[in-house]
Amino acid sequence: MGILALVAGQDVEPAEDSDGRDGRWRITRGTAPSRMVSTVDPEARHVHKTRSHQQDGYKAHLAIEPETGLYTAVALRPGAGAEHHEAAVGLDLLADEDNPLDVFGDTAYSAGDARQTLHQAGHRLFLKPAPLRPAVPGGFTLDDFAIDTTAATVTCPAGHTVALSDPGGQHHQRKASFGNLCTGCHLRERSLERAVAWLVHHGNRRLRYRGTIKNDTWLHTRAAALNLRRLINLGLTHTNGTWHLAPAGA
Repeated sequence: MGILALVAGQDVEPAEDSDGRDGRWRITRGTAPSRMVSTVDPEARHVHKTRSHQQDGYKAHLAIEPETGLYTAVALRPGAGAEHHEAAVGLDLLADEDNPLDVFGDTAYSAGDARQTLHQAGHRLFLKPAPLRPAVPGGFTLDDFAIDTTAATVTCPAGHTVALSDPGGQHHQRKASFGNLCTGCHLRERSLERAVAWLVHHGNRRLRYRGTIKNDTWLHTRAAALNLRRLINLGLTHTNGTWHLAPAGA
């Protein structure tokens, strides 16, 4: 899930020793639920990505096919309100899926009702707590590796196993190096963070329009353009009036 910022607003209230009629005002410490934050875009809302990361505007939600990186559904919603919560929007993104899926997402999409609905639909859920920060954007964390300290081995998400070093240094750390095994690995393309980075690249975290409808239309258009670019990179060609996608490994 990525956040697209637009305009900022701020609640105000009279100073503590003022009744509001003397022109003296101060910033309030509270925030009214679902309050309007912009006079030019009344649908914009406060967006709290984390307790310390706050923006005003909208939230963009996206569903991705992990092996190809294609967007299968996108939606843009105001940043506040129960009907716009990640769990509610997540169900909408998967509503047209007829076959059981492995569903990956962060904790914001892991509300109890949403989990029950997805489970009843036959989907397998892999909704983890807030992930560790990867060493590089779009990379993996320790949670993605199988670490066997007894056998002194580490297995990466692609199935490659290397030796774990002996403890060393002040903190007795053990290390594993995969070296050239990472070159050309197919999992380099299997990253939700990478897909989000594509979406907001070149200043596209900041919206250009006012209102949910126009911005949602922009989001769908950008996702479609990125899907076309991705298909071309995967080998999409046009021959004799027909579109073809090169088979894997070709």
